[in-house]
Amino acid sequence: MTNLITISDIQAFKPISNNIDVSKKLNTFIREAQEFDLRPILGDEFYLAIVADFEASPSLVTYSDLFNGVTYTYGSNTYQHDGLKSVLVYYAYSRYIILNGFNDTPSGMVQKTNEFSMPTPLKELQAYSDKYRNMGLEAYKGVENYLCLNRDIWISFQAENCKRCGCNGTCGKGTTNKGFGFKAGNISK
Repeated sequence: MTNLITISDIQAFKPISNNIDVSKKLNTFIREAQEFDLRPILGDEFYLAIVADFEASPSLVTYSDLFNGVTYTYGSNTYQHDGLKSVLVYYAYSRYIILNGFNDTPSGMVQKTNEFSMPTPLKELQAYSDKYRNMGLEAYKGVENYLCLNRDIWISFQAENCKRCGCNGTCGKGTTNKGFGFKAGNISK
């Protein structure tokens, strides 16, 4: 499958070394972020439609605003989302943080060190990785809001998290698909 983002896209957000080992690893992390992070939240049909549009010539005719981000208006409010590209960057970078310090060798997994540095403790790496994973989730929430507000355009998007009013929680009405607000209690004398 085609990588939807490049190492340059990640480097635009975070400085990363240009050495060959990092490039090989990052391409793996990008593919994993697409398959195990982005695909599940978008659903297969919608995800595969985006990939097909990305691979087409010219690329991203239909899904450009969704992929690259856009400022849009709904009602009298203006919104902005950073696109699925930023979601993928955060998810791929999160994977990179955890796994970059490890190298697979014929003798097993090793962690390289030298006399001028020491490896960051795994607990700190996990916290840092979680930070970027959460940033990816927040970026996705902006994309999801765009999709919910424009469900008539993005009909193959699985909109189970969208509010009934279509605003994904931005209107403040508090309507959801979960019930009608009945309240019950025991009556006693």
